[in-house]
Amino acid sequence: MPGLAYYITLIALTVIMEARGEPGLGREMVAHVIVNRIERSGLDAETVLYQPGQFAVWADLELRMKVLRCAAEGRLPQNPWCVGIPGGISAEDWWSTYSMALAVYAGKPEPEGLEGMLYFANPDFWPEGLPAWLKGDCRQIGNHRFCRAEIMGAENGK
Repeated sequence: MPGLAYYITLIALTVIMEARGEPGLGREMVAHVIVNRIERSGLDAETVLYQPGQFAVWADLELRMKVLRCAAEGRLPQNPWCVGIPGGISAEDWWSTYSMALAVYAGKPEPEGLEGMLYFANPDFWPEGLPAWLKGDCRQIGNHRFCRAEIMGAENGK
């Protein structure tokens, strides 16, 4: 059974690959969305992150296999470079993101007014109009829109 370090590594990798270049608050909110989904569903981080149609980065099965191989070899979180993170990452960025993911997972409170967010996406990927799960009770942070509203069909949103 995977341990805490593995789950935090998955959350940190997701933040890096989904929110690279976003402001610190946007990166932190990606971690909060993941943790909110874990808490709401009662599932572990791996199950939440690997659900089809949820986090685009994990649709890459080759990347998933690299992560599993690195974890099985005991190389995570100390050596995330074994995964071959698309675009690479510096040691400073890795440990900063990993520490933030750990703090959020351990219960760091969500920023005021941003509590309970369950979905996020970049609206630029929806030029024909936003889907229902990106409307309603949402906040824009950087290039991402974070939403908490319970909307029918939202289970198909990121």
